[in-house]
Amino acid sequence: MAGPILINLPVGPALGSTLIAVVGTNDQTGGGVTGITQVGATWQLAAKTAADRTVEVWYSQIASPASPDITINLNAGVFEGSAVVAEYANIRIGSPVDQTFGSVSVGPTSTPNTGTGSPTTHGNELWIAGIVTEEGKVVSN
Repeated sequence: MAGPILINLPVGPALGSTLIAVVGTNDQTGGGVTGITQVGATWQLAAKTAADRTVEVWYSQIASPASPDITINLNAGVFEGSAVVAEYANIRIGSPVDQTFGSVSVGPTSTPNTGTGSPTTHGNELWIAGIVTEEGKVVSN
């Protein structure tokens, strides 16, 4: 079983910025991430598509000084996992998630499918996507 995923940013995130984590796991149960911890930051799940491979998008809006060290805790059934964390400025404060949608496709395919959703209502949008491989590796975000 995989342990937690440890991310170390070069420096602590800037006040007012938003951190976004795209996490991919292979756990056969759809359990994926149990939570994300970071001193000075609170993380929230924005979207999750689960099957025997799980892709999750989490975010934290930085309102006070926060540590550069992030721990992504995984469900006990996770065999493999990986994550990408990026910091963004000027993301809407309070309720930044407008729409979520996803698609699960298991098996060999040359055409990944992101799913379809309703039109968004926020201006100046940032779209986040994640694809996970059979090994639980995030290959796109």
